[in-house]
Amino acid sequence: MKNLFSSKTTLAALSLALLSLAAPAVAQTSLTFHAPFAFAAGSQYFAPGEYNLTVDSGRMQLLIDSPTSTATSIVRLAQGGATRPAATADGGMVRFEKLGDRYFLVGVWRNGSVSGDAIAASRKLVESAKAEAGPEAAGSYVDLR
Repeated sequence: MKNLFSSKTTLAALSLALLSLAAPAVAQTSLTFHAPFAFAAGSQYFAPGEYNLTVDSGRMQLLIDSPTSTATSIVRLAQGGATRPAATADGGMVRFEKLGDRYFLVGVWRNGSVSGDAIAASRKLVESAKAEAGPEAAGSYVDLR
């Protein structure tokens, strides 16, 4: 009897573990874009080129893959992403902020979604870009689909 109880408990624990692994996969969405310029995301720099982004809302992270690299970069997502008009929600979109000559990935919108996910920018990189651009520099946005 004790052995039967132990087997049922083990089976239940394994089932819960498998379900917890499957849940984050549902919250993942991918999109591909071409960046015609170098950019920073989080505290990492990326060269111009094709990128595949995977948003994992369950873990609040963005996975960045490039066909020319074997490594996957992980960038933290921040709470409170911006919204976009429903008329533009027919495809995925990425938003960059330009400070001086540098571009920073600041938002990702999934296909069909009006709510975006914000990228947590490195304060050190942003301050460096502001200092390089001068006190009058104002950020501007660049959207890529």
